[in-house]
Amino acid sequence: MEGVRNASLEGRAAVSAALDLFRSFGHSMFIADIEKEAAWVALNRAAAEWREAGRFLSAAYAMDRASYVGWGVENRVEDASLAAIEDCRRCINDSSLDSLEALAAINLWQQLLRYYDSTAVRPLRRWLQQELTDRLLYVFNERPDAVGFLVRGFALVGSFEGEWRAVVPDHVTVSGTSMTSGDHISISMPSAFALLRRAGDRETLWSLVERFPTEFESVGLRGWKLVIEAERNSARRAELYTAAADAFAADLPPSSTGGSGPQFWSGENIHVWAKHFRARAALARIPATQGQARTLIADALAALQGTWSGMVNEENHRLHIGVKALGALVGLEDPSAIDKAIEELAIARWVFGEGDWHRDMHRFLADTMATLREFADAPAAAIASSRISPFHALRFLAPTSPQFGIRLAPYDRQSLLLRQRFRCACRVALWPSIRRRRRIDSEPK
Repeated sequence: MEGVRNASLEGRAAVSAALDLFRSFGHSMFIADIEKEAAWVALNRAAAEWREAGRFLSAAYAMDRASYVGWGVENRVEDASLAAIEDCRRCINDSSLDSLEALAAINLWQQLLRYYDSTAVRPLRRWLQQELTDRLLYVFNERPDAVGFLVRGFALVGSFEGEWRAVVPDHVTVSGTSMTSGDHISISMPSAFALLRRAGDRETLWSLVERFPTEFESVGLRGWKLVIEAERNSARRAELYTAAADAFAADLPPSSTGGSGPQFWSGENIHVWAKHFRARAALARIPATQGQARTLIADALAALQGTWSGMVNEENHRLHIGVKALGALVGLEDPSAIDKAIEELAIARWVFGEGDWHRDMHRFLADTMATLREFADAPAAAIASSRISPFHALRFLAPTSPQFGIRLAPYDRQSLLLRQRFRCACRVALWPSIRRRRRIDSEPK
């Protein structure tokens, strides 16, 4: 017993020493040049001691901070980010499926991919998102506070010494932020609903609406209920998109509404989604009223004013590019708008990584440019060629197709473990090629 007690005390002492090292430099993103070497050494020592104590997530956070202080020294940023990713992997693999610490590790792993080529890591990012979605849907969906994990979002509050708990807010929360104070971390996490929305899994999204009907009458979520209905009902799509836009526009700042409301408010609903779905409503009317296509495209262009920059979102970026091209095609935009759209497509590819829609949109923009040139040189031949029509682009502007194929079903631990192992094997196979690509891209030409 005395030996066990001494080992326990030694473990706590090692953790405390690691925490002291981390506190020296770990709470600041900006370190003076004169202190960078000391910070690098301290953070690496903290990570090593946390690993020795089995605190892999804490080690990952230490190496994440080390990646910031490594700028300017050859290979240090990559070495630190790779070490942090390996620590995240160890945390996930060594934890149970219902581990809150593992959820935080999946979240941090996604953030660490910022150092790599967006296209190369796009499949890896999707696998991590699916892993997180699977756990929220199948592991946390029977908890008393399941509404946070499935719909509202939640906060993970933990300590570098390993204690974690979930805090479920009274309203929809803003995900993607984190704070550290002393030896504590607070991370705002997305719900399964938010993750599935990005993936376009409409059937599972609708099952969440049916399970939590009251939640989707709240001002922050009613718009999304109408969007999901629209994507399931093509006959009423324009009408429902319009209703969704009105619902998003009603999500005003807490100071404007009075009374109790969300503590954190992003403004995304009124600044992005209200305008986005008003534009989509206009486009959805084109197939039934083709004679008004030019007017409806003009309405879509007007609705999107003010959303080109600021809150970056892949779906909104895609809509912008396509509608700009349609505007040029029907004479509402100068032909140079196509060049601008091609530039924006390149930016989208760099920010989000290349997907199928980037290639389809590039072909559409090239065809649009060729058509405009044909009209300028030989209008009769351009009309006869029927290379493109405004309605051809609507295929690229359609709602995101399902990617995950996840369904709310009884939790099958064996099935989830098999999927997890398969994805881990895929990640292990993929990672060397990502590293090689990074090294090749960074070599002097």
